[in-house]
Amino acid sequence: MKYINLKETLQFIRKALKEAFPGVRFYVKKDGNSVRVRWVDGPSKPQVQALLGRFSGEGFDGMTDMRYSKHVQDTKTGERASFGTAFLFLERAYSPEVAQQLKATIQEKTGCEGWPFSTPYGWPKSAGEVLVPGAKYECRDMQHIVFRIFDSYSEAAPQPSPTASRFEPIKEAP
Repeated sequence: MKYINLKETLQFIRKALKEAFPGVRFYVKKDGNSVRVRWVDGPSKPQVQALLGRFSGEGFDGMTDMRYSKHVQDTKTGERASFGTAFLFLERAYSPEVAQQLKATIQEKTGCEGWPFSTPYGWPKSAGEVLVPGAKYECRDMQHIVFRIFDSYSEAAPQPSPTASRFEPIKEAP
């Protein structure tokens, strides 16, 4: 089995992000033996996770409270491989302009006058489409509603990434 060290893994991650989300600036840093990826606006967390999940060399099973190894098939060489990063940490922020726009949309759709957060960052542009028009929302429930929907907000459709496609996750038997 081929081992892809952390330095090479970081190179693959950066290249895959550039291919999939051109024009979006990502900050990719080593964090111990894990990788931290940060960005503002742009794609949603699930979009980035779908792209980068294959580059994580470990997973965690909360039911058994254990870490496990993850492997991929390198379609270029045909080899089974393991990446040198334990985990991927994704951190997304929203610009003040987008946050203010989303704040207004959510307040308009829910009728809530107050704002349940001290900082308005993290609000999705498409929130008005997710909330049910005409439904009654308790303003105290706003935090739950917003956190449920903001991960789906995206300003960027992913493009095909040859780098990410090169590594196909291997489904291991439990």
